[in-house]
Order: sequence, then C-alpha cells, then structure tokens
Amino acid sequence: MDAPADQQVADSTSTCCAIHLWSELDDMLDVARNVRRLEETVGQLAAQRSSLHGAIVDAHVVGVDDGEDGGAADRLRRLGCTEEAANWLGRARVAEKQGNAVAADYAALSMPRLRLVARYRIGKRASRALRQAQQLVQERGAICAARRGVGSFAATTHQSAPTPAAAAVGMEDYLKEALGYIADDAVGVIGVCGMGGVGKTTLLRAINNSFLPTARQPPASSKVFDHVVWAVASKECRIDRLQDDVAKKLGLPLASLPDEHSDADLEQRALPIAEHLKNTSFLMLLDDLWECFDLKLIGVPYPDGGAGDELPRKVVLTTRSEIVCGNMKADRVLNVECLKPDDAWTLFEMNATAAAVTSHPAIAGLAREVAGECRGLPLALITIGKALSTKTDPELWRHAIDKLRDAHLHEITGMEEENAGMLRVLKVSYDYLPTTTMQECFLTCCLWPEDYSIEREKLVECWLGLGLIAGSGSIDDDVETGARIIAALKDVRLLESGGDVVGDTRGVRMHDMIRDMAIWIASDCGATRNRWLVRAGVGIKTASKLNEQWRTSPAAAGASTERVSLMRNLIEELPARLPARRGVRALMLQMNTSLRAIPGSFLRCVPALTYLDLSDTIVMALPGEIGSLVGLRYLNVSGTFIGALPPELLHLTQLEHLLLSDTNMLDSIPRNVILGLQKLKILDVFASRYTRWRLNADDGDDDDDAATASEASLDELEARNASIKFLGINVSSVAALRKLSGFTNVSTRRLCLKDMAGPASLTLLPSTLSDTLGGLDMLERLQHLAIRSCTGVKDIVIDAGSGSGSDSDDELRRSFRLPKLDRLRLLSVRHLETIRFRHTTAAAHVLPALRRINILNCFQLKNANWVLHLPALEHLELHYCHDMEAIVDGGGDTAAEDRRTPTTFPYLKTLAVHGMRSLACLCRGVPAISFPALEILEVGQCYALRRLDGVRPLKLREIQGSDEWWQQLEWEEDGIKDALFPYFKNHS
Repeated sequence: MDAPADQQVADSTSTCCAIHLWSELDDMLDVARNVRRLEETVGQLAAQRSSLHGAIVDAHVVGVDDGEDGGAADRLRRLGCTEEAANWLGRARVAEKQGNAVAADYAALSMPRLRLVARYRIGKRASRALRQAQQLVQERGAICAARRGVGSFAATTHQSAPTPAAAAVGMEDYLKEALGYIADDAVGVIGVCGMGGVGKTTLLRAINNSFLPTARQPPASSKVFDHVVWAVASKECRIDRLQDDVAKKLGLPLASLPDEHSDADLEQRALPIAEHLKNTSFLMLLDDLWECFDLKLIGVPYPDGGAGDELPRKVVLTTRSEIVCGNMKADRVLNVECLKPDDAWTLFEMNATAAAVTSHPAIAGLAREVAGECRGLPLALITIGKALSTKTDPELWRHAIDKLRDAHLHEITGMEEENAGMLRVLKVSYDYLPTTTMQECFLTCCLWPEDYSIEREKLVECWLGLGLIAGSGSIDDDVETGARIIAALKDVRLLESGGDVVGDTRGVRMHDMIRDMAIWIASDCGATRNRWLVRAGVGIKTASKLNEQWRTSPAAAGASTERVSLMRNLIEELPARLPARRGVRALMLQMNTSLRAIPGSFLRCVPALTYLDLSDTIVMALPGEIGSLVGLRYLNVSGTFIGALPPELLHLTQLEHLLLSDTNMLDSIPRNVILGLQKLKILDVFASRYTRWRLNADDGDDDDDAATASEASLDELEARNASIKFLGINVSSVAALRKLSGFTNVSTRRLCLKDMAGPASLTLLPSTLSDTLGGLDMLERLQHLAIRSCTGVKDIVIDAGSGSGSDSDDELRRSFRLPKLDRLRLLSVRHLETIRFRHTTAAAHVLPALRRINILNCFQLKNANWVLHLPALEHLELHYCHDMEAIVDGGGDTAAEDRRTPTTFPYLKTLAVHGMRSLACLCRGVPAISFPALEILEVGQCYALRRLDGVRPLKLREIQGSDEWWQQLEWEEDGIKDALFPYFKNHS
C-alpha cells in the first residue's frame, strides 16, 4: 500500500534535509583539504595575475600597478590594456585576498578538529572561495594584454643547473645546430635522438640555459618566448602526469581523471593548458620520450613550422628512437653520436685525472685502451674514468680493460641489444666501488622514482633502517659514514646533484641509465626478475591496479622478491588480500598522499618484513596485526594522521627505529609499549602532538584519570637494555626536562619545549642551566631545538659565564655549549621582544654549528641582531614578526653591544621573510650590511619593505617576490635594480 501523502511529504522533506545536512557536513569534514586546494589554486591564480600584469608592463605600459582601487583599472585601460584583461585582474586580486584570508583564519584556528562550528564556517568560506578562484583560473587562458611583450618568461623557465664542463665536451656543435633550428621559422618540432648516456639531456639542459635571463650569451635565435617549459616524460611516465607537470609550470589547475579514461578524457582535461597556450609563444622541452603521443593530449598546440614570428612555438624532444622522432612529426632530427676519439679521450682524462694517468709509466697506454673500450659514450667515459681516478696499480687498469671487453660479448635477458652491452660496461664503475657496503647503498637509490631528487637525510635514514651502515659506534658516526658514501658516489658520477637549480645540494638523483643498471644488478644481473619490485612513481591508484602489479613476479610464492617500492604513487587503498610474499623484507609506501588505511590482512601477506615506511600518507591508524611482524626493525609513520600507537606494538622486540615526527594527531602512546621495545635505538616523536609523558612509571596509578595512567612514562626510555642513540621528543614542564637531562642511557637529539611556563626574562647562564637540568651533558648532543608557545617569555639573554670567577664556574662556562646544534625554531613565543648575547664573544663558543633558524609568530620581536654573531648561519627564516622594522637594527634603544654588531652575514645562503608587516629594510642604524654568500632571497607579504640593502649578484640565484613589491622598491645606487632584475622571479 502506498504511504499517505503527508508521510510522502515528510519522507521527501527528511531526504532533502539529510542531503543538505550531508552536504554541509561534507564541507566541514573536508575543510583541511579544501583550504589546501584553495591555497594551491590561489597560488596559481596569483602567478597568472602577475604573468598577465608583467606582460602589460613589458609591453611598455610604464608606471602601471594592479592596485585595489578602480583607478588602477582605468589606467590599465587607458594605456592599452584590453577591457577583459583589466576586469580579470581586478577580480583575481579580490579572489586572492579572500582566499588568503580564509587560509589565514584556518591556520590561526586552535585545535581545528575540535572547533567544529568555526571549522564549519571556514569550510563554507573555503568552498566558495575555491570555486571562484578555479573559475578565474579557467578564464585566464582566453585573456590577453593588448600588446605582446616578453610575457612570463622568467616564471616558467626551468632553472637548470649549469652543465659541467666535463659533461659538455663535444656538445658545442650540437648546441649551435639546435639553436639554429629554434631560430628557423620553418621548423616547429626538433627531435634530439641518441642512445642512452650519449648526452641528450645535457644538450637539452644547455638549450634551456641559453634562454635563462642570466644567460651570459643570448641564443643565436632571435625568438622571445612567453613560456619556456621543461618536462620529463621518462619510461614510466603517463600522459596525465605529464599534463600535471606542464600545468604546474604554467600555474594552471587540472581536473582529476576517472580510473578508466580515454584519449578524449585526456584531451578534455588538457583544455586549460590549450586555452592558456593558444595565444602565447612557447618553447617546450620534453626530455626522455619512449613512446610517441599527440601533443594535444597535454594541451600543447602543434607548432606550425610556417607560422612566422608572430607567435613562435617550438618543441624540442629527446628520445632514444628515431621512430619516435618520426611519429612526433619532427621537422628536424639532430642525431647525437658518441664522441670522436679525441673528444672521448679529453672527457675520459678529465674524469680519470691526469694525476692517475701519469702515476705509472704503463698506465698512460692502458688509459687510452680503457677510453677506447668505452666507445665514445660520455656516460661510460665519465663513470669509468671516475672509478679509476684513484687507481695507481697498472693491474687494476688491465682488469678494467678485460671487464670492458667481456661486456661487449654479452647480451642481457629481456633488454634490447644496445642496452645489453652498455649496462655491463657501466657495471664496471659499480664493480670498482671499494666496499660491499657502498655497493649496497648505491643499489638502494633505485628504489626511488626515476628522475626523483632524493633528500640526503632520508637516504641515509633508509640505509640506517636497512642495516647497511649501522655500526657499533654512535649515531653521529653512522650518519657521517652515510654522508661520506653519498660524496663518494657523487664523485664517481653514480649519483648527481638532485636540484634543478645552481648550488642546490639538498638532494641527489640517478641518471636513468644508471638507475636501469642498478635495478638490473639488484635482479641478479637479470637472472631473477623482480627480485626488487620497483614500481615507484608510476601512477598506481586503485587496489586492483596494485593487485596486478603485485602479481607480476613470476615467482609463485614470491619468495624471490626481497624489496618492494610503491612509493610516490596515487594509491588510495590497499587490497585486503594479496598473494603472500614471504621473502619480502622491505616495503616502501611513503608519499602516497591519498592512502588512508592499512588493512591488517595486508600485513599478513608480508610476514617477514624488517622495514616498513608509511610516512607522508594520511593513514589514521595502525592495525593490531602490526604486532605480528616480529622481525620488524624499522617503522616510519612520520607525517601521518595516526592518533594512537596500538598496544600490539610492544611485540616488536626487534624494532630499532620508530619514527613518529610530525604526527599532529598523535595523542596516545600506551603504557609499557616503549618499555617492551628492548632493541630500540632511534625514537623520534619530535614536532608531534604528543606531550603526555608521565614522569615516573607509577605516576597516575592512584589517580582517577585513567587516560593519564595508561600513557607512557619517561622512565620507560631509560629502563631498557639498549641505549636510545637518537631521541626526538616534546616536553611541557621543567620537571620533565630535568628528568630527561639526567638519563645516561638516552641521547636527546631533537627537543621541543612546548607550552612551558617561564619567567618574563630568561637568562641562560651555565650555572642556572646546570641547576635546572642537573647537568649540561644533554646540551652536548642536541641537534635541533624548538621552543613553541612559551608565551610568558619576553627577553632571552645568553651568556657563557656567570662572572664570579670561581674555578667551578669556569668549568661550567667551558662545558656550556651546544656544539652540535644545527637548527633552532622559535614558534609562537608571542611576547618575546629581544634575544641577545650578554657578551657577543659567547656566540661562537655556545653555538658554533648553528646553521638554520626559523622564527614564526613571535609578534613582538624587535630585531634579529643576535644572529649576526653566529659563525655558521646559512639559513634564516622570519615569519609574522609584526613589530620587527629591520632585521639588523643599530638605532633607538638598542644595547651598545648590538650597535657594535658586525654587518656581514658571511655564510648566509637563504634569507626568507614572510608576513612581516612592519619590516621596512634589512638593516638600519649600522653601516651597510652585506650578504656575500646569499643565493636565495624570499619575500612574501612584506608590503613595507622598500630597500634591499647589501643584496648584490655575487652568488645570487634567485629573488622571489611579487611583481607589485618589486616595482615599489627603492634603490640606494643607480644600476642596482638592473643588476638584480635577472634574478627576480615572480612568486605572487
């Protein structure tokens, strides 16, 4: 029987209300994601706005800014800007302000997951602002200035590292030919073809560098491009990822794709790129193509070779296949050949070094033979030359010749003949690594995605976790060993610098041919396929796709698969059931930023795991089945959303590394879990939410607070058989700090003092610190110190002595130093006004190694004079210090000691200032400041900053800031603006 009409109405109303409520609830629950997407979209919008405004300025619209008032828009129109461009600029600026306001309100929200009403309101605002910003970004492609200028050239040029002289041998003629093709109106697509390791990427980098604003010699081409975009295709690259890379360089958002999609879906997704590029000129540099594809699929209009100079459009691609060049409709193909004998010898000798070649009479002739066996391939000449550069025994050179000759006689299963012999040739450089440890460390690098920049710290951490470099000494010795191995691998060119810009030393990467060799060696030189299952960065998204990849190994029970790398994919969920892989020892799932859960049944498929990395995912909990991995030695859940450690963790009696840093939801570590981890050597809870340590094991037993009684105690850290060599921890009381400093079996390396009460004036003397801590031993090992939300402190004074002159005080003074402190962070110390050394000579003694300082939300801090006394400072970041008018301030009420401040930052490489609303200059009241080592200057939302005192293009690589800010700068000398302009990069 049908329901009564009034019941139907009620049901319909309930359904509508439920739908509305669900929509509202969805806005609230997804607020973090919406704010994050809003920030990204606003950043893209700002880049587009600045790009368009820059095009108008470069078209000689002098004196125009994009201010808030209607007059600015009128001036734009009067001076030749189109109506639609002026209108779009105004709306974009408003949308940026609204988006930034939403993001700022969310960032200021205390405990956002608990403030439901405020979170809901911000979520609604974020959704509205996101839709508006996305609409404006979509509209930008159809907007043009009235006249075409240089455009956003500097904003989208790939800031490539310089090509080493050794790598550029024999490239000069190829570069000249390529630039000639770019200058030719009849040429649209240029193919650069050659075998792996022959120097195609080196040539492409040289082409790119020819169009940098800092190029010493302009290219032979007279073309001026709005955009110069570099993208790497690579063997594993998918079209959607290539779209993402191009869109990111252009500051455009793209829609997501369904799991099953067609070429039509890809072309539809690329429309924003196509719309953006259809009225602009561009030079597209596509590196390492393995298959042909329609350029329309990535939104790139096909270059018409006869289009003339009005909109010059060029595509330069590199590939190993002439067929790919043909299918990509290359108008010209530049075949890069192996080097001629004279060039080959020059390149080999540069890497083997003249000292080694002339170290023995017999070696000179043998060296010529080795170079000949490399057959002119630059990659082989470089890596093998480096491998032999320390060898002075002729027998070792003869052995190398035998290996190289043998390499040319073999083929490798499953690989084309060209690569077969070449991997064996390159393997000689691997064979000559001096230790098995170094060889194993090198092979591990192939577990990261192709062409990925691997952070050095994370690489060494991986080696430690795998047990490759862990010795019987201290953690410092192990880390130093890792650093030496990285340096040695770079020296023999098996690794190269990972950064795309000059001087970037934060990461390392592998040449794709070297990575292929490493994967091949790890698979027993091709004999055991998928012994290491490496599917990193290949775009795996669904559980079904992961299941398919998991089953690719021919070994039925998976016993031959030892390491599995699925890092940096798009995995959203893991299959509940998979074929067991009982031989798998290492599983890498980090950087799958959509991965929410780890099924317990999945862990049962890999029962022999010793290494598990889940960092930088959104996993919210560890299943109880984690306790069944009784052989686990390394567990990394840093940067995840886990709220509690499972009690089953205490069964991991072999666990040595437990990494929990940056777990902002971690609220519970159960009692006795840490105590049960008898072999734990590294525990890092630094910068997590967790501060609920009980002082003693029996604290809370008689309390009514069951939650407190169930938490871990500091005693558990000490009451174990093994020493904790590395501890990262947050503490919130002086009592906890004192107890921690008294542990003899624990080495505290990263310490966060959070929400601690303290006096308004804090004088750090060795005597007072010794009384507080019960000794100064802990300071000797500290590497990273953060002080957060200690709101009572107004003044910090540091001194190395008490002034009493007693023998005991002298001993304390000599021991009062933080010799290993590398980084200091002051976060939300809201009433802090001054930091100073009582005697500036104390700085070099107390903080001899401090390299990085981050100061955030210290609203009342007056200046940063004290940092000038730090002898090793390389990186300084200041955010939202609202009362600071100058970083170095020698006037006003400044102490006499500070007025004698030196005015040189001798080693400072990076200076970043953001949201400093009162900052007017870098220094005042002192002689002109200088930054002889400065490479990067970042300025954001510092609207009062009008002068860049002391900034000169000595080692400068980049000045980041908004175009509006750059235009309002005042210059102390004529010519300084022109000298610095090539380094300016718009980061609105």
